[in-house]
Amino acid sequence: MRALRQKCPRCGTKHLEQDVRCTGCGLIFERLKLATNRDAKLAIKEGNGKDVVYIKDTPSDLKRSKLILYTIFLGFFGAHCFYVGRYKKAFLMLVFGLISAIACYLSINSITPVEISTLLMLITGIQAFMWLFDIVDVCIYRFKIPVYIKK
Repeated sequence: MRALRQKCPRCGTKHLEQDVRCTGCGLIFERLKLATNRDAKLAIKEGNGKDVVYIKDTPSDLKRSKLILYTIFLGFFGAHCFYVGRYKKAFLMLVFGLISAIACYLSINSITPVEISTLLMLITGIQAFMWLFDIVDVCIYRFKIPVYIKK
């Protein structure tokens, strides 16, 4: 019978399911249950991200249903990334989303030349794929959420 394995969210080292501590970085797995997203957002804003770890489980201070709704209805503009504190990706999605909205408006009114319109639609396609992949990731528990591990 094969032993179940878990992967350390900090260093990526594989461990047996019953292991208490990561042999690679020393992370105590029990502390992940106490980690919060609110503290991770503060640490990221302050530029102190060394104790921030990205996990696939939803921490206790976030609501999974809210994350799913943000991803489906406002995810095109990165609202779900702002909600969990992934600010770089959120800003990128916001900029691409606004460019896409402007591109749709301009293409409806036939104001832009074909070359510029093609480029804008390419940006819209990239943005749509990012959004759809995030919807799938959130729904199948693969979307990584930053949490802060208290010492």
